[in-house]
Amino acid sequence: MQHPLLRTPTVLALGAALVVGAAACAPERAVAPQSEEPSLDPLIAARFAEGLNASLEDATARLAPSLDDELAAAALRGHLSELSGYLAAGDTARARAALARTSSALVSAGETPDAAAIGLVLDHTMGLLDGAKQEGSK
Repeated sequence: MQHPLLRTPTVLALGAALVVGAAACAPERAVAPQSEEPSLDPLIAARFAEGLNASLEDATARLAPSLDDELAAAALRGHLSELSGYLAAGDTARARAALARTSSALVSAGETPDAAAIGLVLDHTMGLLDGAKQEGSK
Protein backbone atom coordinates (compact mmCIF):
# COMPACT_ATOMS: atom_id res chain seq x y z
CA MET A 1 0.00 0.00 0.00
CA GLN A 2 1.30 3.44 -0.88
CA HIS A 3 1.78 6.11 1.69
CA PRO A 4 -0.94 8.83 1.37
CA LEU A 5 1.77 11.51 1.04
CA LEU A 6 2.92 9.89 -2.23
CA ARG A 7 -0.43 10.74 -3.83
CA THR A 8 -0.44 14.47 -3.06
CA PRO A 9 -0.39 16.93 -5.98
CA THR A 10 2.96 18.35 -4.89
CA VAL A 11 4.67 14.95 -4.86
CA LEU A 12 3.09 14.01 -8.19
CA ALA A 13 4.22 17.32 -9.71
CA LEU A 14 7.76 16.85 -8.40
CA GLY A 15 7.80 13.33 -9.84
CA ALA A 16 6.67 14.63 -13.21
CA ALA A 17 9.31 17.39 -13.09
CA LEU A 18 12.01 14.84 -12.36
CA VAL A 19 10.92 12.69 -15.29
CA VAL A 20 10.86 15.70 -17.63
CA GLY A 21 14.20 16.93 -16.29
CA ALA A 22 15.83 13.53 -16.71
CA ALA A 23 14.52 13.23 -20.25
CA ALA A 24 15.76 16.71 -21.11
CA CYS A 25 19.24 15.90 -19.78
CA ALA A 26 19.59 12.66 -21.73
CA PRO A 27 22.38 12.98 -24.30
CA GLU A 28 20.26 11.55 -27.10
CA ARG A 29 16.54 11.17 -26.78
CA ALA A 30 15.23 8.40 -28.99
CA VAL A 31 11.82 9.78 -29.89
CA ALA A 32 11.44 8.59 -33.44
CA PRO A 33 13.75 6.87 -35.85
CA GLN A 34 15.53 9.49 -37.88
CA SER A 35 16.61 8.94 -41.45
CA GLU A 36 19.99 9.99 -42.74
CA GLU A 37 18.51 12.92 -44.65
CA PRO A 38 15.72 15.10 -43.30
CA SER A 39 12.35 14.97 -45.03
CA LEU A 40 12.16 18.56 -46.23
CA ASP A 41 8.84 19.91 -47.41
CA PRO A 42 8.85 23.45 -48.82
CA LEU A 43 5.06 23.55 -48.47
CA ILE A 44 5.39 23.18 -44.68
CA ALA A 45 7.94 25.99 -44.54
CA ALA A 46 5.70 28.27 -46.61
CA ARG A 47 2.56 27.56 -44.59
CA PHE A 48 4.51 27.98 -41.36
CA ALA A 49 5.68 31.41 -42.49
CA GLU A 50 2.08 32.39 -43.38
CA GLY A 51 0.83 32.45 -39.81
CA LEU A 52 1.79 29.58 -37.57
CA ASN A 53 5.18 31.19 -37.04
CA ALA A 54 3.60 34.15 -35.22
CA SER A 55 1.51 31.82 -33.05
CA LEU A 56 4.52 29.75 -32.03
CA GLU A 57 6.56 32.89 -31.35
CA ASP A 58 3.77 34.17 -29.10
CA ALA A 59 3.58 30.83 -27.29
CA THR A 60 7.35 30.84 -26.79
CA ALA A 61 7.81 34.49 -25.80
CA ARG A 62 4.60 35.31 -23.94
CA LEU A 63 2.54 32.27 -22.96
CA ALA A 64 5.19 29.77 -21.80
CA PRO A 65 7.03 32.25 -19.51
CA SER A 66 3.73 33.09 -17.77
CA LEU A 67 3.28 29.51 -16.50
CA ASP A 68 3.60 29.05 -12.74
CA ASP A 69 6.04 26.13 -12.93
CA GLU A 70 9.34 27.71 -13.98
CA LEU A 71 11.00 24.39 -14.77
CA ALA A 72 8.13 23.30 -17.01
CA ALA A 73 8.02 26.76 -18.62
CA ALA A 74 11.73 26.65 -19.45
CA ALA A 75 11.46 23.16 -20.94
CA LEU A 76 8.41 24.18 -22.92
CA ARG A 77 10.13 27.29 -24.32
CA GLY A 78 13.04 25.16 -25.50
CA HIS A 79 10.77 22.63 -27.18
CA LEU A 80 8.68 25.35 -28.83
CA SER A 81 11.81 27.00 -30.24
CA GLU A 82 13.05 23.66 -31.54
CA LEU A 83 9.67 22.98 -33.16
CA SER A 84 9.69 26.41 -34.82
CA GLY A 85 13.13 25.78 -36.28
CA TYR A 86 12.14 22.46 -37.82
CA LEU A 87 8.92 23.90 -39.25
CA ALA A 88 10.76 26.88 -40.72
CA ALA A 89 13.15 24.47 -42.43
CA GLY A 90 10.27 22.29 -43.62
CA ASP A 91 11.74 19.26 -41.82
CA THR A 92 8.57 17.28 -41.24
CA ALA A 93 10.07 14.22 -39.52
CA ARG A 94 11.95 16.23 -36.94
CA ALA A 95 9.02 18.62 -36.55
CA ARG A 96 6.76 15.68 -35.65
CA ALA A 97 9.29 14.42 -33.09
CA ALA A 98 9.65 17.94 -31.64
CA LEU A 99 5.86 18.27 -31.53
CA ALA A 100 5.64 15.06 -29.48
CA ARG A 101 8.29 16.35 -27.03
CA THR A 102 6.53 19.73 -26.81
CA SER A 103 3.18 18.08 -26.11
CA SER A 104 4.74 15.99 -23.34
CA ALA A 105 6.30 19.08 -21.80
CA LEU A 106 2.94 20.85 -21.96
CA VAL A 107 1.30 18.12 -19.89
CA SER A 108 3.71 18.79 -17.02
CA ALA A 109 2.98 22.53 -17.19
CA GLY A 110 -0.45 22.06 -15.60
CA GLU A 111 -3.91 23.17 -16.56
CA THR A 112 -3.93 26.93 -16.98
CA PRO A 113 -5.47 29.19 -19.62
CA ASP A 114 -2.03 29.90 -21.09
CA ALA A 115 -1.23 26.18 -21.26
CA ALA A 116 -4.56 25.62 -23.01
CA ALA A 117 -3.69 28.34 -25.54
CA ILE A 118 -0.35 26.66 -26.21
CA GLY A 119 -2.24 23.39 -26.67
CA LEU A 120 -4.36 25.02 -29.36
CA VAL A 121 -1.22 26.17 -31.18
CA LEU A 122 0.14 22.61 -31.00
CA ASP A 123 -3.16 21.26 -32.36
CA HIS A 124 -2.88 23.69 -35.27
CA THR A 125 0.71 22.54 -35.84
CA MET A 126 -0.42 18.92 -35.96
CA GLY A 127 -3.10 19.89 -38.47
CA LEU A 128 -0.48 21.57 -40.64
CA LEU A 129 1.75 18.49 -40.59
CA ASP A 130 -1.14 16.08 -41.19
CA GLY A 131 -2.50 18.22 -44.04
CA ALA A 132 0.87 18.28 -45.76
CA LYS A 133 1.23 14.53 -45.29
CA GLN A 134 -2.17 13.93 -46.92
CA GLU A 135 -1.36 16.25 -49.81
CA GLY A 136 1.98 14.56 -50.30
CA SER A 137 0.45 11.09 -50.46
CA LYS A 138 -1.96 12.05 -53.29
